[in-house]
Amino acid sequence: MVHQLSYYKVKKPSDIIPKYIDYVHNQVDESYVAAPIAPLAKHHKPMTLESNKLSPLKIEAHVSDQKPPEKKINDNTRFILEKFANIDRNKTILDCACQGGAALNDLKGMGFKYLAGIDLSSKFVNTTTDHNFFYGGVKGDMHWLPFKDEAFDCVCSFHTIEHSYYPAKLLQEFWRVINSNGRLFVILPYPDSGHENDFHVAKYMLGTNILDQGASVLKFFEENGWYATIVERSAGLVNEPLIWLQFRKRLFMRGKPYKPWEDA
Repeated sequence: MVHQLSYYKVKKPSDIIPKYIDYVHNQVDESYVAAPIAPLAKHHKPMTLESNKLSPLKIEAHVSDQKPPEKKINDNTRFILEKFANIDRNKTILDCACQGGAALNDLKGMGFKYLAGIDLSSKFVNTTTDHNFFYGGVKGDMHWLPFKDEAFDCVCSFHTIEHSYYPAKLLQEFWRVINSNGRLFVILPYPDSGHENDFHVAKYMLGTNILDQGASVLKFFEENGWYATIVERSAGLVNEPLIWLQFRKRLFMRGKPYKPWEDA
């Protein structure tokens, strides 16, 4: 029996946000609310005779006597270090929804030369220039990638597809811009439970909210031109439950050239 998490009644992103322009606004603007804004510091009251007393002496351990905290590697970096270790450093790589360029910077540190990123927010794209990438960042909508057919050897999609308003079209765009021998690398939250929110609007179409060991997720990718070569659950990861995926393009179907946007 397949167990379904709460709020499975929602099928499409448009059921959550009817207007695409509102979706864009939420994805661009709301993503910058990283944490509650701290209130301004209050002014100290004037010192009085009663308050003019010595506070108890506090003895603190010297920095050199303290054990440094263990540094944790975030999930995206862990994925990159593991899955890109044996990939030719001359491959062209696109990071979809690159944000400030953290993943691109990890790839650059591994020796990859030809890196590009795309993001909907100009604020994020502008920060990629600080890293001096070969191609740099491009402002654009991931549902309509501004790149030529088969422009890249690899596309990275880390915590991206669940945000898509048109997830099927996005996978078809990935299919278009990746060359015939290329790979699609994906990280998705799984299981992706919770409420009907304005961010993970595609999780119901993706099937990341269905507890079936990821079978629904793989089916969605297969229906849009991909077959999986790596599927790993989140054992050993540090931040949240995830599924790691790697895909190749389906090139032929029933002996004929195949494109996911055409009827088979």
